[in-house]
Amino acid sequence: QNAIKYYNQSIKITEKENDLAGTATNYEALGQLYFKMKNYKLAEDAYKKSIILAKKSLLRNLIRANYRNLYLLKKQQSQLEDALSFYEKYIEIKDSISNEQALKQISELQVQYGTEKGPFGAFLNISETISTHFNTLEKEDIYTLSKLSYDSAIHVQNLLHNLLQWAMTQTNSLNFYPESLNLSFIIHANLSLFNASALEKKIIVNTDINKTALVHADKNVANTVMRNLINNAIKFTEESGTINIYAVSQGDKFVITVEDTGIGISKSDIEKLFRIDIENSSIGVSKEKGTGLGLILCKEFLEKNGEKIWVESEEGKGTKVIFTLKKA
Repeated sequence: QNAIKYYNQSIKITEKENDLAGTATNYEALGQLYFKMKNYKLAEDAYKKSIILAKKSLLRNLIRANYRNLYLLKKQQSQLEDALSFYEKYIEIKDSISNEQALKQISELQVQYGTEKGPFGAFLNISETISTHFNTLEKEDIYTLSKLSYDSAIHVQNLLHNLLQWAMTQTNSLNFYPESLNLSFIIHANLSLFNASALEKKIIVNTDINKTALVHADKNVANTVMRNLINNAIKFTEESGTINIYAVSQGDKFVITVEDTGIGISKSDIEKLFRIDIENSSIGVSKEKGTGLGLILCKEFLEKNGEKIWVESEEGKGTKVIFTLKKA
């Protein structure tokens, strides 16, 4: 009863201040409270009032939440026809939001990689320099350009992997086939892709993985997660820094950590890392460009396979990215 009184008072305040968004949010919360109390009539009224106000404020995520609430409410009352109607509205607006987010991400990628500053442009520029001036370049210059070309090729390859897999997740055309995998082999195979980058920045990489540890996971998922986390750790670690990769046994899971001594992440930015609707493009300590798409992929892949991923970090004190994989 106290909670109901609180929300009604809050609604009066937000209505007086003509705060449509605040009032809509309060009505949704009030509806949730009534639903828990099994007062379905008042819950339905609150949800519908929230929808009206949310539409005026263009709060589509709140509209979506309310349609889902109404679906669950009608399902609980065994009013299946109404439940289906609200569920269809929920799915319709959910798909609309997802499509907008996807288009926004594509637009950001076009801006970032459709210019000479992206890895594609860098790769083409380096290749052009070598082919055009090969006869006049010193041996040391060719060696330096070749190293740069290799690094650019790795970035291009990683980006293409991420783009392809992300596109497949958007169309639900990516299938998962869990199998028994050697965890140590997966980690070291992906580390080998970034040996040149780590050596160039004089980064020490330590691993503490039981060589006999087996996980039950989709090979593509395991490789995608490790590749992106190692790439990020190298990108955000200062020269002569350290990266530690280790796994701890917890029940039927292995908890794997990729820890770096890099620049760290603020608490506010940690909350944005796994959201596609917020721009997460980032710059590494050596001016490496990033889209934030890799971490979003990691989260989607792991969660679809019943696993978790989270980040622990503090600005200036490095970052830990931690995820789980089921034991084989």
